[in-house]
Order: sequence, then C-alpha cells, then structure tokens
Amino acid sequence: MSWRHRAFTLVELLVVIGIIAVLIGIILPAVAGARRNAATVKCASNLRSLGQAIHLYVNEQKGYVPTHRALYAGNVRVPWYDQLARYVFNRPALGTTPATSTIMNQPDFDRSLFASCPAFQFVKVAGALAVFQTSTGYGINQVPLAPLTIAEVPVNEYFNYFVQEGATPTSGKGRYFKLNELKNPANRAMMADMNGYGGLQAILGGIEPQWAEPPGNGIPGDLDYFRHGRVRDYTRGGANVLFCDGHVDLCTPWQAYWSVRDPSRRSAGNDKGP
Repeated sequence: MSWRHRAFTLVELLVVIGIIAVLIGIILPAVAGARRNAATVKCASNLRSLGQAIHLYVNEQKGYVPTHRALYAGNVRVPWYDQLARYVFNRPALGTTPATSTIMNQPDFDRSLFASCPAFQFVKVAGALAVFQTSTGYGINQVPLAPLTIAEVPVNEYFNYFVQEGATPTSGKGRYFKLNELKNPANRAMMADMNGYGGLQAILGGIEPQWAEPPGNGIPGDLDYFRHGRVRDYTRGGANVLFCDGHVDLCTPWQAYWSVRDPSRRSAGNDKGP
C-alpha cells in the first residue's frame, strides 16, 4: 500500500497567515491599552502616596503645606521634593548650595515617587541648574487660592512658588500657605501631572489649555493635560490630579484646568469646557 503525504496549498497558508494577522491586529491594541491603563494607575498611586507625605508634612509644620521652592540664608534652595524627602526616603530634607545636595542627585531618584510616572520620561538637566530646570513629571499648585475676588487680591495675591526666608511677601510673590486656607479641598488641586519646571498655573493658550511637549526641561511648565489620553482630545481623561483632601482623579484637560483655576466649577459639574 502506498501512502501519499499531502502538503498545505498556497491558499491554505495564506488563509492561516491572514487569520494570524487579524488576531494580532485585535490583540496589540488591547495590550497597548492595558499598558496605558497600568501606567495611569501607577502614576495615580504615586500621587496618592505624595498626598500622604504632604499631610505628614502638614502635621509637623503647624498646618503649612510645602512650597514649590524655598530660599534660605546662604543661598540654600529647597525644592518641594527635598521638603518631602524624609517622608519618602526616610531622611532629613537637604538644601542645595546651590544644587549639590538635592535628593535629585541620588541614584534612585528616578525610581522614587517624585519622578517615576511610567508615562513620563524623566531626564535630569546636568549641572548647577538641575533643581531649577529639571521636570520631575509632577508639580505643586502655584495659585492655591484661585480664584480671587477683587477685594481679596491686595491681601492674598501670592504664589506658592518661591518663598524667601526673612523677606516680607509682596503681591505676586511667594508665601507659605496653610492647608486650611485651601478652600473646597475635594475639588482643588494640590499636585498633578506636569511638564516643565515651576508650579501648576493652568494657563490658557488661546482658547485651550496650554501644553508643553514632555519632559519640558528648561521651560516654565504647566499641567500635562494629555499624558494618559490623546493629544488635543479634550473629552478623554488625560491628567492625574491629587486634590487637597488626598484623593486622586483622572481628569479631562478642562477638569484638570478648573481644579487649579476655579474649583467651584468642578463642584457644580461645570468643568467640561471653557
């Protein structure tokens, strides 16, 4: 008896290859989506832990919240991540003179809560300007009392940005804020995803929230509105925001914007657009 070995025909091979291609096309977007979701969750976890560190700081500092950067005698600069160092690295905060002792110089800084958002590429600026111009991927609200009425401006128009020891704050300059001053804490941003250096201001560029390409080193920064969404998509959650009461939400660009500029818009559910 003779046996005939039948091979696959060209048509059969093409059908199999086509099926495999279709399956890959279905699976890859799902895998990419799962990766983005995991990055979003990890980023939110970082902010939630930073919120816990901030509340520990508040308890030890008589109710005051960290400032973006403080300047002390001897040109010692202490950025917000150095102010929170003891609660994250279990070590005292280090000032910089001007930038040699910051925890940013630690080899594990890029894996710490301060700079380890998976959706953000941390790149440290070299040299003495590192603490001024390096974007860590997160930022503190620079206008924590916004919005102000005309009557409030002369007394409260200060930034949570640059506080100098021994200098009397003047309008438009920095001062320290107490947590209980930050009204509507469930809707007011404390920290959020950010590109560039500086603090969160939620500045409009034209009729849309202004945005910088990540990481934004060397340029004044703002909210990273599209980190976890799609660029210029104002309907999708794009930025993780840590609120003053300690909870974290994934916000659309406009929701993130109003959490900084006018939390009452978020309270009223009127934060979906301009």
